Amino acid sequence: MTYAEYVATLATMVVISSSNTDFVTVLPSAIDYAEGRCYRDLDLINLTVRDSSASTGANDRNFTLPTSIGTFQIVDEVAVITPAGTAPEAGTRNVLIPVSQAVIDTIFPSITGAGVPEMFAYISQSAISDQKNILFGPWPSAAYRVEVTGKIQWTPLSS
Repeated sequence: MTYAEYVATLATMVVISSSNTDFVTVLPSAIDYAEGRCYRDLDLINLTVRDSSASTGANDRNFTLPTSIGTFQIVDEVAVITPAGTAPEAGTRNVLIPVSQAVIDTIFPSITGAGVPEMFAYISQSAISDQKNILFGPWPSAAYRVEVTGKIQWTPLSS
C-alpha cells in the first residue's frame, strides 16, 4: 500500500474527505502517535543500531548525537575510538561511563587535562529541536570517532 492509498483508505474509514484541511493537519500527528505506540509496545530488535558517522571536535566537549541512521531515542552506550581518526573496526573502543553534567563540570571544569574522553552526560533531550547533545569528560584532545549504540526512531511514515 502506498502513502496515497493509506490516506485515501483512512479518510474513507473516518468518513471525511482526504483533502479536508483538519484531516490533512492532524494526519502526521496521528501517524507519529501510532508509530510511537509500536515502538513502546514492541521490543523491536532492529531498532538498536550502532552509528559511528560522527567525530568529536578537538578541544570541544560538546557533541550532538548522529542522525545519519535515525534519531536516537535511547542511548545504551557511547564509545570513543582510539587512536584519533580511526574507524571503529580498525581501532579500540573506549566505552564511556554515563554520569551527570554536574560530575563532568566538577571533575573536568576546563580544557586543562584534555585527553581521551572517559565519561559522558546529557545536556539536552529536546523533543522540540530533535537535537540530542552530550558532554564529554575530559575534553577530547583530538578528533576521535564516536560510536553510539542505542534505539532509534526511523524516519516517520508521515515524512
